[in-house]
Amino acid sequence: MPKRKPTLYNRILKQFTVINNKLPEDRKLSITERRKIIRESLLPQFKNIPAYKLRVKQIKGSIIHAYETLPPKESCDLNYISPDNLTCNWFEIDEFIKERVPDCIYIRVNAGQFGVTKIFNTRDYNYYSNGVQDITEQIRPIAENPNKKMRVYPNYAGVIKVRPRKRNDGTPENYFLDMILYINETPLADDTTEKFQLPKTKEVRETKKKVRNLLDEKFKKLKQRKARKKRARKTITKNLQLYKQRKKRLERSNAPMRKTKEAFLKQYNKTAMLAQKQYELGLITKDRYKQILEELNKRFKDGGEI
Repeated sequence: MPKRKPTLYNRILKQFTVINNKLPEDRKLSITERRKIIRESLLPQFKNIPAYKLRVKQIKGSIIHAYETLPPKESCDLNYISPDNLTCNWFEIDEFIKERVPDCIYIRVNAGQFGVTKIFNTRDYNYYSNGVQDITEQIRPIAENPNKKMRVYPNYAGVIKVRPRKRNDGTPENYFLDMILYINETPLADDTTEKFQLPKTKEVRETKKKVRNLLDEKFKKLKQRKARKKRARKTITKNLQLYKQRKKRLERSNAPMRKTKEAFLKQYNKTAMLAQKQYELGLITKDRYKQILEELNKRFKDGGEI
């Protein structure tokens, strides 16, 4: 059977990965970011060039140009990050890794007897495959114990450490953030820091301030997104309540069946379309969106166009 030739997309992705792997941590891109650049920027450049005419040199040149147009990432040097920015509740660890720290640092979730992940880079973090979900579910029973007298209060605090077989010489990629679980303020793992002592210069002070402002801005945006999601939950809950109330009123009404059904269908579609819009904007999850539609359909068995 003849060997299949790689597609243009795969040819570009292969060269992109080779170049990406040679870059410093603060310039590397995740596979998701690379795929997006290929789809939106690189593929359109080569769509009219026959495959036999397209050279690797051309592909590499376009990839390098794409890197040059990207803004620099926020600091990937953990030594510039204040410990105040490195704490979170046990149930916020997924959000903390995805939203609150730079996407170019090494990290480990260390919950002692509840589980320890491998050291991984936040650039390609996945809640499930990196093992963070398993740890969260191990903690849940003790943190949500219905018996308040037996309930504990876990939280994470980040400690900067040197990666295995690396030197404590200030090189950014030599360090990782160990997110250690504390139970009632008692650490479940060694929380000794190995942070590099930066020189006390004006440049260092200014860099620390810049990094602090960047992380504060990320946290501010995160709070704004949370507020939008909270408002979205309230709005959809209110509409579901109106939907239930209208159903009861219509069932008791003496209006003709046609008008009753039209009014009910109108409220059904209004609520369903609102849920769809919130899902598309990322304000509710896919599971919640499905749950809302199931709830609507349960009360309106004849269905309706969404």
